[in-house]
Amino acid sequence: MIIDGVEGDLTRVDPNQIESVSILKDGSGSIYGARAGNGVILVTTKTGTNQAPTISVNSSVSLQGNTVTTRPANSFQRALFQNDIYMNGGGVEERKPYLEEELELFKLGTNPEYLNTDWYSAVIRKYAPQQNHNISVSGGSEKTKYYGYFGYNRQELQFKDVHDVRLGLELFKVRLAFFHSARTSVQAEQRTLRQVQLPGQLQHEGERQDQCRHEHAIHEGRQGLPERR
Repeated sequence: MIIDGVEGDLTRVDPNQIESVSILKDGSGSIYGARAGNGVILVTTKTGTNQAPTISVNSSVSLQGNTVTTRPANSFQRALFQNDIYMNGGGVEERKPYLEEELELFKLGTNPEYLNTDWYSAVIRKYAPQQNHNISVSGGSEKTKYYGYFGYNRQELQFKDVHDVRLGLELFKVRLAFFHSARTSVQAEQRTLRQVQLPGQLQHEGERQDQCRHEHAIHEGRQGLPERR
């Protein structure tokens, strides 16, 4: 992976900064050494142009979620499963792990001895927001060209906030690129103009991942599926 003439990681490049992508395969990538035996991907990022300053702004907000999610069984369903396992193993109806009255208590979920908490709905939300904003400015003259970029991305998780702490990933990118060309006239033997290129680039990336400590509340008394005495 060659980015602006230097080997790099494409995951560190914002897609909004890419100008062009080309692929070299077979022997055309041999100039990059033995590691280019399977081909080379050339990525060129945006630079300034010989024009008046141009400002570009992009902003998007979207929602992300699962198309299909397997929800865990609740206490009532688990009690039914245990009864089925017992009966399919040759058990006696009168000695089932849970009687009909206990199943009804699990279904209602109002008795602290027969809790039926929907932990999936308590922890997972259906959709999580994601936002991406960036602004760039480019321009220059025949001798000097410049390009500046600032990007911000925030992707939240589908886990609900814990103790007012929002879970997610926050990423920002800053890139400054400039190009200066000094042209010097050479008179000897009617040679053409000589051009000296002085490229330069400054790029900074930062990310922050919000973390929180998960605390499990332990209620007094019996939890889950109580064993029948």
